[in-house]
Amino acid sequence: MDKAIENNKSRYFLELIEILLIVFALSWFLRFYVLDTAIVTNNDMNPTFNSNDKVLVDKFLYPNKREVDRGDIVVFLNKNHSINIKRVIGLEGDRIEIRNSYVYINGKPFYETYTKTPISIEVKP
Repeated sequence: MDKAIENNKSRYFLELIEILLIVFALSWFLRFYVLDTAIVTNNDMNPTFNSNDKVLVDKFLYPNKREVDRGDIVVFLNKNHSINIKRVIGLEGDRIEIRNSYVYINGKPFYETYTKTPISIEVKP
C-alpha cells in the first residue's frame, strides 16, 4: 500500500514539473516573439496614455500581417535605446507641416480626433 502511495506522489510530482515546464516554455515564447509590455514615460500620448501607464505590445502584427497605417500606435527604441510610444501621422512619401499649431499632411489639414478638444475663449474689448 505504501508503495502505491509513493508511486502516486512521484507521478504527481513529475506531472507538476511537466506542466510547469510547458507553462514556462509557452510564457517565454509569448514574451520574446508575440507580446511584450512597455511603460509610458511621458505625457506625449495624452489622453490615450498617461505617464507610467503599462501597455501590452503586439510584436507579431506588423512584421507579419500588415503595414503601419496613419493613426496606428507604435512602440520603438530610440537612439538612446529607450522605449518610445507614438502615434503615426505621416507615411512614406507624405509631407508633414505644422503651421499655427495645426498639422498639415500633403497640404491638407489633419484633424486629430483623438486629442483633447481645445478650449476657445472669446475676449471682448
